[in-house]
Amino acid sequence: METGTVIMWTDNGESAYGFVKPDAFGPNLYISWAVARASGCEYLTVGEKVEFTRAHNPNFQKKGHAGLFRGAVRPSGEVRGNDVVERLKVIA
Repeated sequence: METGTVIMWTDNGESAYGFVKPDAFGPNLYISWAVARASGCEYLTVGEKVEFTRAHNPNFQKKGHAGLFRGAVRPSGEVRGNDVVERLKVIA
């Protein structure tokens, strides 16, 4: 498993999502609420260290999620890269 840091988590009561910045390499990765919940996390906190498994999702760009560019969330909604978090575990 890779490690990283939660850099954003948004929960509006109806849905939640966030992004993790990998320690090793690459752009920030999208974390869906379903993945966090399936991993036993109802809520994530910015700054938490996590272990995660990266997955390639060719449909990610088509779903209209917020985009990523060199580690920053792009408000345009454009997505660069199709990797998402598949499994997650909070370690600190």
